[in-house]
Amino acid sequence: MVIDSSRSMFFEDDTNNPVDRYKNVEEAIEKLTVNLNSLSKIDWYISLLLFKVDSQFVLGDGIWSNKTEDIKRGLKKHTKLVNEGTAIWDTLYKAVNVIEKEKIGYRVIVCLTDGEDNRDSTGEKFQLVKRKVEEVSIPIYTVGYGLKSNLLKEIAVASRYEGGTSKYYGGTDIEGIKKMFNELPKLASHAYNIKFNRKKKDSKIEIMVKLYDIYEKEYFKDKFEVPIKEIS
Repeated sequence: MVIDSSRSMFFEDDTNNPVDRYKNVEEAIEKLTVNLNSLSKIDWYISLLLFKVDSQFVLGDGIWSNKTEDIKRGLKKHTKLVNEGTAIWDTLYKAVNVIEKEKIGYRVIVCLTDGEDNRDSTGEKFQLVKRKVEEVSIPIYTVGYGLKSNLLKEIAVASRYEGGTSKYYGGTDIEGIKKMFNELPKLASHAYNIKFNRKKKDSKIEIMVKLYDIYEKEYFKDKFEVPIKEIS
């Protein structure tokens, strides 16, 4: 989770009038952990990378946790970041490099912000991130909280790969954000570990996987069969 914790998530621009954007995101992520825990036989872990100008992983000694209390405490650590600004591309590049090293399981990045990057005047950092996400098979869900951004949309599209999904949520209010977080457990339930024992050491096994997509018909056929490989 790459989450904007800049001033505009807490106050209206140039005023001290409070807004509930960050609080709403906190509650939506906490609900997500509850929904993930309701899935049987699914091992899940979340990492939290909060950002302003600087960014910080906020889950203690490690960067991953599947405990709701750890994640709630991590979300409260936004006060440790003091330099105001919105360095989306620096932070997202950092997140992709970290999660790329996690080779096991289905990996997803959610990047949520209510403002455009204001630390990339030349556009070079955006292009660097875009090239990076095109190289790796990690879908990125970009979320503009009350913000429509062609650049966030480009990142979501660039991160799509054959067999994976990504999505852009632009101009999204809190109800849309809650809906997005509710969809993530459905993605996790698409992942399966297949274990088998050979009856004979030299036997061969052919695996046929049937995939039925009901969530992202934009990217998949309604129903198809894929012979994966013959294992010898």
